[in-house]
Amino acid sequence: MLIIAFAIIEGLAATALFGYDLVASIKRSTLRSGIYQEPDDLLGWRTIPNLEMPDLFGTGLAFRSNGQGFRNTQNFSATRPDNTVRAICSGDSFTLGIGVSNENTWCSMFSATRQDMESANLAQAGYGVGQAYLRYSRDAEGLEHDLHIFAVITDDFRRMRLAKFVGTNKPYFAIKDDELSLENVPVPATSRMAVWWTLNQGIFTETSTGQFINRLMARFPKSPRANPPPRMQTSRELAWKIFEQLHEKTTARNAKLVLVYLPEQANPMRVGEDWRVLMHTFAAEHDITFVDVYSHLHRLPVEQRDALFSREWGHFSVAGNRLVSDLIWATLGKDWQPADLQHPSTK
Repeated sequence: MLIIAFAIIEGLAATALFGYDLVASIKRSTLRSGIYQEPDDLLGWRTIPNLEMPDLFGTGLAFRSNGQGFRNTQNFSATRPDNTVRAICSGDSFTLGIGVSNENTWCSMFSATRQDMESANLAQAGYGVGQAYLRYSRDAEGLEHDLHIFAVITDDFRRMRLAKFVGTNKPYFAIKDDELSLENVPVPATSRMAVWWTLNQGIFTETSTGQFINRLMARFPKSPRANPPPRMQTSRELAWKIFEQLHEKTTARNAKLVLVYLPEQANPMRVGEDWRVLMHTFAAEHDITFVDVYSHLHRLPVEQRDALFSREWGHFSVAGNRLVSDLIWATLGKDWQPADLQHPSTK
């Protein structure tokens, strides 16, 4: 009788906990970034234009977008203003500036350093290397600029191989006949259920029933995987080809390419070392400026490193964004200017 009573109580308690988690999962039906994103047939998703969210990341920490869907308050004309250097920033959420207001992203800080600078922030949360390149290719078309600052984190190289990111459909590149091939476009519409399941499947797998099924399935031989994980060499080849097209596209637009490797707080140095070497090698072979924020941060004491990230958001704090901006200028040269602009004005 005691065993039966325990089984009933345990079952009821487990069911109650499961129900509580299931109700709570309704709040996790979309990514937090979904509040300022809209579907895009080429890119998968992009920022909704003309947004005004004054307290998105906390009181006074505003998220604003312009009519072009960039994280800027002003629109950018096709031709840059006279005696003005224009930079375009491409990347993921670390460039978009999760957790800080518009003026405290490193892209905004970069242009605020000089009176003759302006910068357009084309970054988007969740983008991989391929999506960041695609957005620059399309949305910077006809937008005169002098610098293209292309910033990535280690996970962006994993994302470039995926057809989905957290359940959301996305484009990706593959190599066919030794050439880049853009796949999964137009990007299929994403089911809200697919995103919900990706975010909340742990609710089911962590139940006793879920664990029982997993143990049971483990006894059966696994069938060969239809899509085995790509070899590192293949991923390196893919990244190299994307960088080649990125360099060609930037050069054709009479702009200078700057590659920036950004750190993630949780990753130890060794995790991204292969990609750091690849970016450094590519930059050296193509005479491209390479800004290695990744190595710089990992040389700092732990307490200084932690201060560069927001505890709540896991991205750069204001100090972290300032560091990135300063390192880009230190590598590029504070007085850098394009050949047709001879009157730099620094603050």
